[in-house]
Amino acid sequence: MKKRINNLKLKEILEKVNQFEIKEISKKKVYRVSTYYLIKSLIFLAVISAAIILSVLNMKKINFLVIFLLVFLSVYVVYSIYYLFSYTMIIDENKLIIKKQVIELDKITSINLAYSSVASSKLEEALKIVVDNKKEYVLRLNIKNNIEFIKQISKISKVNVGIE
Repeated sequence: MKKRINNLKLKEILEKVNQFEIKEISKKKVYRVSTYYLIKSLIFLAVISAAIILSVLNMKKINFLVIFLLVFLSVYVVYSIYYLFSYTMIIDENKLIIKKQVIELDKITSINLAYSSVASSKLEEALKIVVDNKKEYVLRLNIKNNIEFIKQISKISKVNVGIE
């Protein structure tokens, strides 16, 4: 039952992509994390930060294990905030740039919508891109304007989007 619901959602996304019209392909377009994902992540990080602050305020004696864990969690919070605000996917001319990876859009052989676990155990909507050297890239779709992003990649690469 759950798989059928998931496929319905992917079909809905595919239908939106097929109906979406791009009037003019931009030379350079930047896509960032969606507002919903950003707020959800910031709430989670705020809860962790509050737990760190409360632990420090209620610490009666110095326990090195607790201090180590608090420092580790603090570094995790700072890194996560940096990652959230710096995460970008850039379509520049005929290239998709994600961090230090560059995908040549004219070398794409297939584009599929799928549910995949990217950096976690939770299944999320993702875009699977296969290039001509059989290398597969799996991109989360937790970005602003994800329909436009998929359509632009499809249009530049001249490959239709499918469902895996």
